[in-house]
Amino acid sequence: MADDIPDYMRGFDLDEDWGITPVSKPTETTQPAIDPKVLENSNLELSKVKSDVSDIKAMMNEVMQIASEKETITKEISDETINQRFKDIEKIVLPFLYNLQK
Repeated sequence: MADDIPDYMRGFDLDEDWGITPVSKPTETTQPAIDPKVLENSNLELSKVKSDVSDIKAMMNEVMQIASEKETITKEISDETINQRFKDIEKIVLPFLYNLQK
């Protein structure tokens, strides 16, 4: 058997079983019988899901519009509050650094 394998495969453990079994031909599968009533019900369910998805998309668009409007308002407010917060932090940090320098 050692002569049957290519040179690049020598030195590898070829007896490992990885749960893969080679077969000569694929297994034959039979088509299950489809009940037309089930198919009709699934078409109705599919149409309901599609309408729900379109409703969700419409709601998401509304939410995104509201969020973009609020973002511009909060940007203006947050700029003022952020500047004040940085000034407050500066009042705390600079004396600390000055005393640390001493």
